[in-house]
Amino acid sequence: MCTRKDLEEVASQMVEKFKEQLLIDLKDEFTKIVDSKFNDLKTEIAEIRKENQHLKECIASANEARDELEQYGRRSMLEIHDEEKANALNNYFSSISNVNDSSSTLPRSNLKTNYCLNELTINEQEVIDILENLDVNKSTRPDQIMAKIAGLFIAGKKY
Repeated sequence: MCTRKDLEEVASQMVEKFKEQLLIDLKDEFTKIVDSKFNDLKTEIAEIRKENQHLKECIASANEARDELEQYGRRSMLEIHDEEKANALNNYFSSISNVNDSSSTLPRSNLKTNYCLNELTINEQEVIDILENLDVNKSTRPDQIMAKIAGLFIAGKKY
């Protein structure tokens, strides 16, 4: 038969084993958390290094573009070929751009329309009304017909 003292001793041993197991479990959990955070930090450091390298490349490219522009500034504009000018400007603007040009595919456009013009009907009077109301002091429109010319056409026409 078990005495109270025996039960207390067994309970004490169980508590000690529980404490040991709890410490082991806590240590394992803490190690997992630390390892996870450490890996996150390593990833962040790698990203920062990559960004830092990109910034260094941008600065170097900007310095090269600046040097090119300074070099061209010393020469007469007539001496510089258009291709050289274009390359210098391209180098400069690409060095200060933060756009990622690594992807050559354009984004998809979800623009959809059901509108379709099947027929266009205009009569002579509508054209005459538009031409009569032209402001002859305005510049040419996309059709490159000056308003004065169009106005003269209408003024000369007999109805």
